[in-house]
Amino acid sequence: MARRRKTSVGDARAPRGSYARLVRDLGAELHPAQRVLTSVAFDGVDPADLDEDDRAIARELFGQVDAVPEAARGVFVAVCGARAGKSRFLCGTRLLHLAATVPVDRLAPGESAYALIVAPDLRLARQTMSFALGAAKSHPQLKRRVVDVTANGFGLKRRGGQVVTVECLPASRGGSAVRGRSLVGAALDESCFFRDVGVVTDADVYKALAPRVMKGGQLILASTPWTEAGLTYELHRDNHGLPTTALVCNAPTLLLNPDMAAEVERERQRDPESAEHEYGCAFLAGGASEFFDAATVRAATELPPIDGARVYFAAADFAFVRDSSALAIVALGADGRVELVSWDEVQPKPGKRLVPSEVCDRFARELRRLGVVQVMADHHYSESVREHLARSGVVLVPAPGGNSGKDAVHTTAQAAMREGKVRIPPAAGPLMRQLRSIVAEPTAGGRMTYRTPRTRAGHGDLASAFLLATWYADASRRDADARTGGSAKVFTPEGTVDLMADDEGEAPEAAKETRVTFVAHDGPDPSHDECERLARELLGDDYTPAPSAPPPEPVRRQRPFRGSSHKRSVTIRVDPGAER
Repeated sequence: MARRRKTSVGDARAPRGSYARLVRDLGAELHPAQRVLTSVAFDGVDPADLDEDDRAIARELFGQVDAVPEAARGVFVAVCGARAGKSRFLCGTRLLHLAATVPVDRLAPGESAYALIVAPDLRLARQTMSFALGAAKSHPQLKRRVVDVTANGFGLKRRGGQVVTVECLPASRGGSAVRGRSLVGAALDESCFFRDVGVVTDADVYKALAPRVMKGGQLILASTPWTEAGLTYELHRDNHGLPTTALVCNAPTLLLNPDMAAEVERERQRDPESAEHEYGCAFLAGGASEFFDAATVRAATELPPIDGARVYFAAADFAFVRDSSALAIVALGADGRVELVSWDEVQPKPGKRLVPSEVCDRFARELRRLGVVQVMADHHYSESVREHLARSGVVLVPAPGGNSGKDAVHTTAQAAMREGKVRIPPAAGPLMRQLRSIVAEPTAGGRMTYRTPRTRAGHGDLASAFLLATWYADASRRDADARTGGSAKVFTPEGTVDLMADDEGEAPEAAKETRVTFVAHDGPDPSHDECERLARELLGDDYTPAPSAPPPEPVRRQRPFRGSSHKRSVTIRVDPGAER
């Protein structure tokens, strides 16, 4: 029997048409483990044919595999640590390679071929598509064959005149968005996070795509790991080390991308457990469970909007380097229900930080549009954020701190959602996906740890802001109830409205007279004259006290008040529908 030639995947003998040749022509530099992974997964090399050093790397990636069955090569599952080059090399560049090399001569007249990029949302899919387009435009031969560039894809004209379309799509329930196409390949980027209003859809998208992949093509599921659930996890569990229906690699960040060593070490010092999941490529196990179940999230989107008077509460999650900054504004109705009415998430571009002043100004404009003068946030960047917000007349309110504060925020929101007291607009898809990705893990002492995955789509920042805003509204309602004997008055164009429902659960009707409610943090209650002065300052001509009405009622909480000799805070709660 002839001896099999040992191959070094780093040599310069990459054959024409191979993935290694494409990468070489692009002038890209792959780390050793990236070269081994793509050689085995994309160029058909068996681990047993590698030289000794590369064979050792292959064992770390694929397990004790000597030869990959041909039946397993059509599906490649890459479970990778964060920032390992997954989206660029394993999805974007690989799909360009398939678009340029898979035979398309057997297509029927008028039939088109596609290479699809599917991600949890369109923004993320576009990022991966940009890697493919950037590679095509920088390739010495392929750049002349790029046609029909749009925001969601581009065409690659083959030598025979056929055009293969590289297109990006969002994951959708049942895989409806990806059906009806002939595919040279498809990449499911961040497949562990394919969730559509509470439904895990990686299996649905896979089932829609798999029968449509042409001979010589490949279906790729690439993701950072999350919970032990879904098709990506099942394929990993059943095929890693023993490829049968798929070839599977498990690739920690530092194995694929040693340049990340300093950042990984910083994260390990800050949060060892999270770093193990994020960079060490470990699925969450041992009792971890999704904190917001599918039915609860779906039900929140089906509730009717709040009618009548409402009070607004805002919370933000500020980050400027890797993670997004997010703002959520909720309305608290007279019946005690909470509704998300405005949300914003600003994500830093690759290699660029967010500018704190720009983020704060952007959020402040939306807050002031709704008449909100306070926003709650945690201690991160609090000093600079407080200064920037103050320029726009917005006060930063500290969020509850520590593990007990985080637990209160999560459990309060969960209980309110389960009781049908929280409405989320159907348009808030990113928020719903983030809520569904939150995992609760039991820890020693009976406490829970709450985890949100860090992906290129973010780190659950919008969900954090929303949960905090929901807690803020609920805590304010309960506090007002305790201090005023069961009622908290709100100024509205129609009159005074009680935030608390009556014994029958119905919201009380508005009084005929308009009244203003003030709230103070500490110190004695503001006097009638002080309340009048603040009302005139804030409302101007819109404030006209009715002669027959009792004086404004003081209640405790929120806005700085400087018109008194006492150091204390007061605020006015005004329906945002009324002009200030």
